[in-house]
Amino acid sequence: MPSPLNPQHAAFAREYIVDYNAKNAAIRAGYSERTAKNQGYRLLQREDIQREISRLERLAEERAEKKVDDVVAEFTRIGFTGMSRFVKIDEDGEPRIDLGDCTAEDLDLLTEITTETYLEGNGEEKKPVRRVKIKLMDRHKALERLYAHLGGGKGGDDPVDRLSRALKEICERGSAAPIATANK
Repeated sequence: MPSPLNPQHAAFAREYIVDYNAKNAAIRAGYSERTAKNQGYRLLQREDIQREISRLERLAEERAEKKVDDVVAEFTRIGFTGMSRFVKIDEDGEPRIDLGDCTAEDLDLLTEITTETYLEGNGEEKKPVRRVKIKLMDRHKALERLYAHLGGGKGGDDPVDRLSRALKEICERGSAAPIATANK
């Protein structure tokens, strides 16, 4: 079994997969510019370096797939989390914002929380009213990107494309309307 790569050979393998240019990889690995072209060619002929390059390529591919999986998971979470996660209906049928059971990940789906307190009523009967407004991340965009990633929209007028257009129209009309007012 061949000995492990020395540090300069390992550096060459790492640098080679950056741009697949043997001369530039050799220079970045510490070989002189004068001999880099020949050194790069010679190093690429070595089986141990070829194995290391293959191993590094597999690792890079696995990392890229993980990143894509993470992005898809985040788009899925954004696209399929609705207001019901943040709004409860009270016994009178009135919607109330309730963030008490939300996790940090849930709260990350909110792009804006605004509160406004004002007096409502006449004369001495004025009562303070607090209005809370929340705005979620753009579900429509997340679903569109998820749909595109899954291969949708490649032509034709399928039901998902029609749904996508309908969602877009709804989102363009506004998605941050006041949800509830609570007397405090």
